[in-house]
Order: sequence, then structure tokens, then C-alpha cells
Amino acid sequence: MTDDEEVANRRRSVGYGGAVLAALVAVAAAAGLVGDAPDAVRPGGAPAGFWLAEQGAVLALAALSAVHTIVANALDRRPGA
Repeated sequence: MTDDEEVANRRRSVGYGGAVLAALVAVAAAAGLVGDAPDAVRPGGAPAGFWLAEQGAVLALAALSAVHTIVANALDRRPGA
């Protein structure tokens, strides 16, 4: 693999990682903006909006980790990688 191919592969990898991180931040922020309606219910003493935001971020992290693994494996299988 030439230096140009290595740089291109690294840029693609970093770009995909940045996209996954941006998606995680967007999901975590959006999950917290559900509104005040769920806050009327207080399971475990905390507002339901807190639980929705927390679990939404955790589930998004798990899903995005799986997506990142699949994309990284596909990049590794590319010819010349």
C-alpha cells in the first residue's frame, strides 16, 4: 500500500468515526428534548424524561458501535487496505 492509499484509508476511517460520534451526540441531545409530557410520571423518583434520555443514549451507543464495527470491517477488507 502506498502512502497516498494509507492516508486516504485513514481519512475514511476517521470520517466514519466522526460521523458515528456526531450521530451519538445528536441522538443523546434529541432524547433529552422529548418535552415535559413524560416528566409527569416519576418512576424511581426521577422524571420519565430523564429515563428516556438516559436509555436512548445507551441504546444509540450500542447501535452505533455495531454500525461502526461493520463499517470498519468493510474498510479493512478493501483491496490494498
